[in-house]
Amino acid sequence: MLLTKNFPLAEFEFSHTALMHGIDNNIPPEMFVRARDLAREIMQPLRDFVDSPISVSSGYRSPELDRILKNKHQGWISHSQHTKGEAADLRPPFGWTNIELAQVIINLGLPFDQMIVELPNRGWLHVSHRSGRNRREVRTWLGEPGVYPLGIVL
Repeated sequence: MLLTKNFPLAEFEFSHTALMHGIDNNIPPEMFVRARDLAREIMQPLRDFVDSPISVSSGYRSPELDRILKNKHQGWISHSQHTKGEAADLRPPFGWTNIELAQVIINLGLPFDQMIVELPNRGWLHVSHRSGRNRREVRTWLGEPGVYPLGIVL
């Protein structure tokens, strides 16, 4: 099943940690629309613009998977939009940085709720979308547990 032409649902649900712990990380049917909207409104237009594959390193997270990851990485927020099907962590394609992807999302006027540029220029880009109520909040994460300062220079 596809969320969009370039983003399969299986990629959005896949988690090495879930596999290792035997966790069912299939998105509940009532959250599928949120994941599809995130892919349609942000991920696919971004992919079309950069004209290169963008991989999802983390999409949906079941509550059980989220608990395991929070215990492993102290300082994660407890109300993750990943558990609602509203967020994805994207790995930039070759030749692009996560800061550049964030710039594209802003410049195209895509309806994001929150973007977190995680480990700028070498990490990933967290992006979320909520139907009809997006804050357009941009943060950075430099690797310090629990510290997400507002704003980056774009």
